[in-house]
Amino acid sequence: MEGDAEDQLLERRLVNWGRWARDTNTKYGTSPLYRIIEEGMTKEEAEQRNAGHSATLIDEEDALIVNNAVLSTPFDTLRDRRDRGIFVAFYTNPSLPVCALLRKFRVSEREKNRSVKRIRHIVANYLQRLDDRDKIGGNN
Repeated sequence: MEGDAEDQLLERRLVNWGRWARDTNTKYGTSPLYRIIEEGMTKEEAEQRNAGHSATLIDEEDALIVNNAVLSTPFDTLRDRRDRGIFVAFYTNPSLPVCALLRKFRVSEREKNRSVKRIRHIVANYLQRLDDRDKIGGNN
C-alpha cells in the first residue's frame, strides 16, 4: 500500500508541475486589459468567463524541484530526447488526444507508455534522492 501512496504523491507532483509548465495565462509585458482587448471581449464578458473558472493553486516551489528532476533526465541520444518530449507533452498538455500525441512523436501507444514510465522512474528516483538527502540533513 505504501508504494501506491507514493505513486499517487508522485502523480500529484507531476500534475502540479504540468500545470506550472503550461501556465500561459500571464503574457509578460501585457496588462490584463490589453489581453481582454486582444481577445476581442468586453470587460463584462471577461469577468463572466473568469467567474466560471475555478482557480487551481500551483505549488511553484515544488514545481521547480520537479522541473529540475525532469531536466536531469538523459538527453544524449535521440531516444532520450523523444522520451523526454513525450513525457513533457503528456503532462503539460493533458487535453491533447492520445492519438495526436502518438502521431506527433510517431510512436505506438505501447512505446508512449514505455517512454512515460521510463522518464517517470528517473524523475521519481531523483526526487527520492532529494528527499533522502533532506532527511539526513546533508548537502550531497
